[in-house]
Amino acid sequence: MKLNSDQNKIHEKAISLSQCYRKTEGELIETLEKVSEEKIYLTLGYSSLFSYCVEALQFSEANAYTFSKISRKVKEIPELKKEIISGNISVSKARRIVPILTKENQSEWIAKATAMTRVELEKEVAKKFPESIQREFIRPVSENRNLFRIEISDSLLKKIKRAQTLCANKSRTNFNLEQTLEKTVDEFLKKNDPLMKNLKDVSKTTREKELKSISAKSAEILPNKNEPESLSQELSQVVPGPLVKNLNKLKVRIPISPVTRVFVFQRDKSQCQFRKANGLKCESSHYIDIHHRVPVSQGGTNSPANLVLLCTNHHRQWHDHFYTLRHQTLLSTSPPLRLG
Repeated sequence: MKLNSDQNKIHEKAISLSQCYRKTEGELIETLEKVSEEKIYLTLGYSSLFSYCVEALQFSEANAYTFSKISRKVKEIPELKKEIISGNISVSKARRIVPILTKENQSEWIAKATAMTRVELEKEVAKKFPESIQREFIRPVSENRNLFRIEISDSLLKKIKRAQTLCANKSRTNFNLEQTLEKTVDEFLKKNDPLMKNLKDVSKTTREKELKSISAKSAEILPNKNEPESLSQELSQVVPGPLVKNLNKLKVRIPISPVTRVFVFQRDKSQCQFRKANGLKCESSHYIDIHHRVPVSQGGTNSPANLVLLCTNHHRQWHDHFYTLRHQTLLSTSPPLRLG
């Protein structure tokens, strides 16, 4: 059957929009590559290109992951960007080869992505690189219950089974996999998560041990005549008395005490306190560092008031621009830090 004139116009419009869509995909990849290269997302206050895509561009998390991964890969493999912009490879196909694409195999896999259908390409990647196909998802199935599916290695399965046995032996009752996972995660968080620690439980012995390891190297450090007197008071709360006098005479970077570290993480809720251009906090909880608002080199101390949490990217950005900042605003209890 032939299309009538109105149907033909709709069909032609669909083809035109499809071509524009493919072209826009390529242009978007190219633009995101520049956003990443120029660190524009950091200047705007986003902790990563992924966060920028989700929050500023309103992408779904799945699309944000896809476009951020591809935009970084095309910097390494320019030929991939060329094929995407020309329309020979769709973003959907590019997503499937990005995890395994290298400078050495780019010719082979770009050719396959151009010639094969998406399904054929996915099967070929799975056949050659089965470890690169990791299917996992979390989906709510009822109130307070979720379906969690993930593919794991044989070695990890053995560890989980061993943990299940140990949990059962310790409690003298059977443990299913959910109970085992919850128990092991609880133990890990209790040991490593600052938000779950009690300040009174952080022992003085641990604090002394940290400072003694630093003071052992003190003989190699030159004297610092400009060390602030206030440091003595701070050190007296962290190190044994005999060490205070010696460390005050040395140019030594005093480690942040466990008590102070836990306090700062709890105060800042383990989140980056950097302010975005819109005034909102970054609040990333990934790759968190403790930042000295007044640098140690300029007399800044380890008191909680001088410490604030920043994600690694914003922490690095702060130090990269420290000497060229036009203004600096402090964080947390003071107005928030903002790079200008």
